[in-house]
Amino acid sequence: MPWTIRSSLGLIVATLALASAGCGGGGGGSGTAVLAEGIWMGEDSTNGLSLVGLIDANGASDFIRADGAQFVGQAAQAGGNVTFTLQGVSQFGSAFGSGGPTYGSGTFDATVQGGEGGAAMAGTLQFTPNAGSAASAQWNLDFDVVYNVASSLTAISGNYADTIVPVADGVDPLQGASVSISTAGQMSGQNPNNSCVLNGTVSVVDTAHDVYQVAYTLSNCVDTASGAFSALNGVALTGLAYQDPTYNPVLVLMGVTGEDGAGHHYGIVSQLSVD
Repeated sequence: MPWTIRSSLGLIVATLALASAGCGGGGGGSGTAVLAEGIWMGEDSTNGLSLVGLIDANGASDFIRADGAQFVGQAAQAGGNVTFTLQGVSQFGSAFGSGGPTYGSGTFDATVQGGEGGAAMAGTLQFTPNAGSAASAQWNLDFDVVYNVASSLTAISGNYADTIVPVADGVDPLQGASVSISTAGQMSGQNPNNSCVLNGTVSVVDTAHDVYQVAYTLSNCVDTASGAFSALNGVALTGLAYQDPTYNPVLVLMGVTGEDGAGHHYGIVSQLSVD
């Protein structure tokens, strides 16, 4: 079944991750609280697609849309306002519009409001695909309490299967793969469908909160009827992930992006379930 966010489960009630106001998460690897840090669930009002926003304690951000598009970048705050400088990358095998570009750039200017029991972030995305026309969208998101689940390499370690189709467009090169994460943060896996071999790492950003950094490369990929996977060989892919313990089996949603030496941009959204 296609990937969807958890808003239908009624779990979007939580604490604003705003340490400077004395509520929510706060803290982090840099020692400086980021206003909008957290896991955020919502919608792109222009197309009705679901959104998951992952923002770590240092302001690194990845907004993952239900069509597999990722908008990654950094948060900068001024008072109650947050501006995200973002690069958009479509899911591998897809584009922004039929036959269009696979990446672009933009900003998300947002306001964070509320406190315990109902923090919200809303604002406007201004985005221009490479060699495309500028567009705007309203994003409305709510803070998800799962962000306040503690993170550790022990907690996320295990054997996973990438068996759930995570997005509406493009393909997941890890679809059908078995992926292992060790208690030392080493990540490895192989997909028998396209021969892709994964090697990488998972690291903890802030032990009090449920966002992880991920980095991996793929090798040995071959082209199949599903896609030209060989283009991914050797590309350094980095991004963010979170583990959702409310599902049975436990799920990990992971988004990574990267660029090859020729300037081609790649994005991969994967959803792993405990095997």
